[in-house]
This record gives sequence, structure tokens and C-alpha cells, in this order.
Amino acid sequence: MDMAPEWHLEPRQAIRRSPFSCPPSHGLISLLTRPALGLMLCTQLAKAGAETEPSTSSQTDHYDRDMAEIQDLAANLRAFADARDWAQFHSLRNLVLALAGEVGELAAEVQWIPDDSIAQALADPTKRSAVESEIADVASYIIRIADVLGIDLGKAIRDKLALNETRYPANLARGNAQKYDELGKS
Repeated sequence: MDMAPEWHLEPRQAIRRSPFSCPPSHGLISLLTRPALGLMLCTQLAKAGAETEPSTSSQTDHYDRDMAEIQDLAANLRAFADARDWAQFHSLRNLVLALAGEVGELAAEVQWIPDDSIAQALADPTKRSAVESEIADVASYIIRIADVLGIDLGKAIRDKLALNETRYPANLARGNAQKYDELGKS
């Protein structure tokens, strides 16, 4: 039986299974690029009825499978570029500029939608498809950049998450948008 990757499941299912409380394709956005957009999309999906829960070993297994999927995607993106002789254009500078452009296109999809209307807007199949397409573009460039630089994306994400666990202790950061070096100062 051919199963769809986890992030193609209904949002409620994907969020429940992800160690980031967000579908991995959206989680990459919030973890790596850290604009409020990625976090906002995940938050709005969660507000739309998803049940979030702490990471479990089952979720870690899902994460490991997702990272294997990302490695496969990196190989597919590499093969796609190689078949077109595009590796010559995939310098770090060019890829980062292309990523910035795609993040701009993703931002444009939600630019004038009030925060409290995002979930409703994403319920429209046309809007959701457009957002998914832009997320795929952003994630593809992130994966391609990591591949070109020889960065283990899974390790980089886990390392950054571990660092952020120390920077943003839950007891100080919960419900607080302050940067880590401002937490606890009153």
C-alpha cells in the first residue's frame, strides 16, 4: 500500500504526529528561516482544531522517517538539477537569493489576511494549494542549500532545537515573544 508522506495527511493528523507540533514541511519554515510566517501558519493550523502534544518515541520515529524522506528529496533535487546541468548555477549566493524570493512569494499569499482569518483562508482549497506550493518551493531550496553545502539537515535542526531549548526555557518563554537574551529581565 502506497502511503502519502506525513505532511500530506490532514493537518490534524500531521500536527499530532510531528515532534514540532507542525507538519514537517511547515516546521522547516519556522525552524530554519524563523520568520513569523512559518510559526504563524503552524499556529493557525493548530488553532483550526489540531491537538498538539509533547514529542514521544513514536513521534521521534516519524521524525526519523521524515528526515530519511528529506534525504531522498535532496537526492531527487540534486538529480533534477544535474539532469538540466543547473549545478553550475547553484552557488550558495544564488540559492539563498532564490530562497529569499520564494519566501517572499509565500509571504505574499498571506500578506493582507488578518491573523485571525488565516485558518479560514487556508480552508479554501485554492489558497491552501497556493500556500502549499510556495512552502514546497521554500523547503526545496532549504533542502538544496543543505545538500550543496554538505549539511546534515536533520542534525542541524536537532542541534538548533536543542540550543533553543536552552535559550528559551518553557517556564520563561511560554506565551512570551521576547528574544532569549531578554527573557527573565523585568
